[in-house]
Amino acid sequence: MLAAGCIFVSTVVKAALYAPEEEIVPSFASSSPPVVTIEGKPVRLIIPGITVDANVQDVGIALSGHMAVPTNYSDVGWYRYGAVPGEVGSAVIDGHVNNGFGLEAVFADLKE
Repeated sequence: MLAAGCIFVSTVVKAALYAPEEEIVPSFASSSPPVVTIEGKPVRLIIPGITVDANVQDVGIALSGHMAVPTNYSDVGWYRYGAVPGEVGSAVIDGHVNNGFGLEAVFADLKE
């Protein structure tokens, strides 16, 4: 029973440490969403060579000042204040390599 309690507490603490941060609206962004048409927003990322087929969430900036991350381990995040994929500029996509417990996430094979 004590071991089960320790595992539960450890799991809750670890999950809290890896939880996505709340996002902020940076000063360079207007209060309205960036000018991106629905047709221009990325919705899916497919990389056959590493078996990625993921939904795309738009992410901004976390309270820490870093780029926010997707809210789960199977989706990727597109930085909505940057370029849309295919436009001039850097389109930034992020995602998790693992879930903090050693289980693989969307970019587990990215090094390949």
